[in-house]
Amino acid sequence: MSYDLRVTQDRAGAVGWAPTPTPLRRIPAPRQIASAIPLGHDFLSAPLPATVQRGSALPPEAASLPEGFPALAPLAGRIAETRMVRLIGGRGAMAVEIEVVESSHPAADESPVPAAPLPEIRRLLAQIDPSSDRARWIDRLRDLGVWCDRIDSPDLLGQLRRAAGAGAAGGITRIVAHALDPDPPLRLNATVAATEPAQTLAGIGLLGRLFDCPMMLLIEAGAPAAWVDPLRAMARVLQIRLLPVAGGYPRSQPSLLLRAALRRRLPVGACPTRAGAIVVDACAAAAIGAAAIHARPLLEVPVGILDHERRRTLLLRAPIGTSVDQLLAAADIFPPPPSSAAPGAAGPPVRMGSRGQGGAGAMLRCAAVLREIPVGPDDLLAGTENTLHVMPAAVPTNPDPCIRCGWCIEGCPTGIDPAGILEAAQRRDDHLARRYGIDACIECGVCTYVCPSRLPLARAARIMRSGERPGKEIE
Repeated sequence: MSYDLRVTQDRAGAVGWAPTPTPLRRIPAPRQIASAIPLGHDFLSAPLPATVQRGSALPPEAASLPEGFPALAPLAGRIAETRMVRLIGGRGAMAVEIEVVESSHPAADESPVPAAPLPEIRRLLAQIDPSSDRARWIDRLRDLGVWCDRIDSPDLLGQLRRAAGAGAAGGITRIVAHALDPDPPLRLNATVAATEPAQTLAGIGLLGRLFDCPMMLLIEAGAPAAWVDPLRAMARVLQIRLLPVAGGYPRSQPSLLLRAALRRRLPVGACPTRAGAIVVDACAAAAIGAAAIHARPLLEVPVGILDHERRRTLLLRAPIGTSVDQLLAAADIFPPPPSSAAPGAAGPPVRMGSRGQGGAGAMLRCAAVLREIPVGPDDLLAGTENTLHVMPAAVPTNPDPCIRCGWCIEGCPTGIDPAGILEAAQRRDDHLARRYGIDACIECGVCTYVCPSRLPLARAARIMRSGERPGKEIE
């Protein structure tokens, strides 16, 4: 499969930046929303209230559960049902369906979190005692629903729990936050860091105080001053090092990130604490900061949408539990019929077809475009992947035989042999796959993109890593 990535470049061929960052736009409230439970516990055994208020736990007793954290109602409304759902990125969860009271949604022009003055942030951080406050703060973040689990910002609460475990806290020697984005048109992390600098840096500062270690924020080298200046002075006062690094996909993947920033090795898929670090992206850091400064629960999240057909980028803020079809309708990508849209509402869900397929034959993907992670119209926005690609439907192609050019090996950021792994998948030979480096594959998709024979190299690697049975496209 091939993509037209010219949308990521300006006319000079270099990745472009807007002159100044623009704050994220809040979408109108959907009429129905689902509050998902990302970490498992049996909430169905407890009675659910008939109505909920914005930010309340579901059920109320969930706040005292030792494992996981409560689902929070992102908007006020009436509970309709419970059902199984899929979050963007493919993760399954149980959810509570809520019929929304429209007045519960914040105004479109309301700031997501008031900017906190620097002295207030310094006082907050100075009052933290790492030895006695670490567990309390982790519980507080959990109860406020602050979590994320993305490819480039892995399991936040899992990292914190491991780092705070017996004997582990002393092994955390660096907080590594980043404002890097895998697809340049979707500068979501960079925008959040530049437009919400107080929350972003406060979140990084909180982690640094809890684990009593140095902090750094990685920014893309070459970013315009308007994107970096809001961070520079505050970072200096909070002793957070701003480190420019070369951009380019897939640099923000944690194993590659730690190797570039700290020269530390992290096995693919391992928790960053194994390398003595905690890794978060700017979106996660800002959520932590908002919880720390204002005790704000995480009820809405940043999301970026790249419409490849119209060459249009949208950076939005939407309630957790918004479905993909509701999100795209609010973004006017697959709008509902005019007669069905009430004023000020996102309208009913737009049924777009099977998983990975959008309206009018469009193709839906999440995370970095080259990863080819399919998205369905009913998938829900949560703390998982927060960038979406709306693309023209792929034209079926028949791959040519491998010409042994070696481009896949040269392009691979971890130096494995993708063509050899394809051969292993065809033979269903796990030993051969390990010989060719499957354990070091980060599933970035670069090999498929550069292959002149259009071979399904990344798909073969996913099959070998997941244990799936190879399909006809591999055989």
